Amino acid sequence: MAKPVWVRGDLEQQGTLESRPYCTECSANNVCGAQLAHNACRPDNHLLGLGHPLDESTWPRLREIGGWELSDIIALPVRLPALPAHLPVVEPRGIGVGSDRPILAVTLKDAFDASGSAIKARTLRARLHLRSDAKLVLLCTGPDRLLARALDHSLPNLLDAIATGGFDAVSGLATSIYRDYPAMENLLSLKEGLLTCRQMQERGIPAFPMFGFSTALDITRVAKWLHDNPCVRTIGLDFQDAKAPLEWAFQVNAFRSLVTAGPKDIHYLVKGPSAERRIRSLFKLTKQLTIATQQADMLATLRGKLFPNKAKRWIFTRECKRLDRTCADAKSVSIED
Repeated sequence: MAKPVWVRGDLEQQGTLESRPYCTECSANNVCGAQLAHNACRPDNHLLGLGHPLDESTWPRLREIGGWELSDIIALPVRLPALPAHLPVVEPRGIGVGSDRPILAVTLKDAFDASGSAIKARTLRARLHLRSDAKLVLLCTGPDRLLARALDHSLPNLLDAIATGGFDAVSGLATSIYRDYPAMENLLSLKEGLLTCRQMQERGIPAFPMFGFSTALDITRVAKWLHDNPCVRTIGLDFQDAKAPLEWAFQVNAFRSLVTAGPKDIHYLVKGPSAERRIRSLFKLTKQLTIATQQADMLATLRGKLFPNKAKRWIFTRECKRLDRTCADAKSVSIED
């Protein structure tokens, strides 16, 4: 599939060398942005069936979520804990990795046991040996199959379980956004993820939305939604899969555009990056930023296989301190003009 051609680095415009005549007849033409990107819904698209306008299942799905506009989703005010520049993401293996941390995060797969039963935050706190006043954040990210299952008939049960879990903050579902998918599929995923956040808030969950982007128009729509919902001042962005240089460049450009177009007091939680140069590139765009990464936990697991839990905790603590310093140093540098 053709690679995107960046016309301007700030994402104000994208283009390809191929025309999109079939977009002009689609009722989603001015919303999905496919005519400006490389992932337009060509009739011969090999992903036909994934949110493709020519697929009969797309339109009932669209009607079910109330159309593609975001304006019908009104956020509710919630109280969230203060987020640090570096938020370690951990798996609760009972090695006490979080004993000296004031706040940690876990992902969706760790909030449920093998039988599918919810694990309450107090149980996770005990397994992590957290101090009594420590905060625990649930990031609803994970494998596509897990998120897809959450969006089907089990979603109400999942949200009810999270509501009784006792977490201090919860992200909305990080529905997958792929730039080689038909743009309509990403449009549907974007709204479905935002809807789950609203449904969490209705259940009393201290939830904040999680976003992803595939076109410049996505960013414009999200920025407008944030301006229209002033009670939302923390959002999440999942950069976990942006490992290749080109994909990372896309995410950084998208982030730059969102920071520019969105409200100036938004705090961003970005999940994924751990390399120093990548962390610094994000802090150059805004200081209102939290880097959520599983780097310290992964190193403690991989390097500590032959060592007792005490050694694992030492590795975890050392890597956390390195990331703390990296984020603090990056935060002290002047913002990019």
